[in-house]
Amino acid sequence: MADIVDLQGDDDGFRKMAVPEFVRRIRRGITRDGKTFSWLIGAGCSATSGVPTAGECARLWMKELKYLDTGSEHDVERWAAEQFAGFDASRPAAIYGDVLRRLFHTESDLRLELERMMSGAEPGFGYATLAQIMTHAKWGSRAGLALSVNFDDLLADALHVYSQKRPHTLSQESLTSGTPLSPGTPTVLKLHGDAHLPLIDEATNRPRFRETVRDRLARLR
Repeated sequence: MADIVDLQGDDDGFRKMAVPEFVRRIRRGITRDGKTFSWLIGAGCSATSGVPTAGECARLWMKELKYLDTGSEHDVERWAAEQFAGFDASRPAAIYGDVLRRLFHTESDLRLELERMMSGAEPGFGYATLAQIMTHAKWGSRAGLALSVNFDDLLADALHVYSQKRPHTLSQESLTSGTPLSPGTPTVLKLHGDAHLPLIDEATNRPRFRETVRDRLARLR
């Protein structure tokens, strides 16, 4: 489990906070102030379960894409710099979406790749802990919504295994003003879809919210 948690703040959009402080702030927010919290899940959360991060996927797919394009897997970074504007070898995740769209021409091709990459992955300690919080007898009703940019189902698996509760798993398209969200049932909102939900073509490793989703989430505060 990470020693530092990223929260909204500094120049890069996040500020860092030690895990113990983060836990105390969450506890105080719920028990004293009656706040409602949602969880934003990114690719790093699944790394310990064996699922590649966005940067790792980009590197792997760039190599495959170069071979398809040129017949060679050598000098991938030099080739990528010519193919993708603003490519930075130290930040391959920045072109994750561009590489994804160029390599996978059909949704079925991408689904097959996702299923292959996620086969055998098991939810790790972090997911087990989050599942306990989202279904907690006292806190769950105020911390039971997770927003995920990940294609995997590890959080849903953890909820089922460690809490014996199956979550509502929704895509952005299915979350409307009239979609019921039960405070007693954990909900996982897949921002970019997954192997079983509609995939968003412009998928990147950063969350993109539809206006209807923004409005609905704002009312949960």
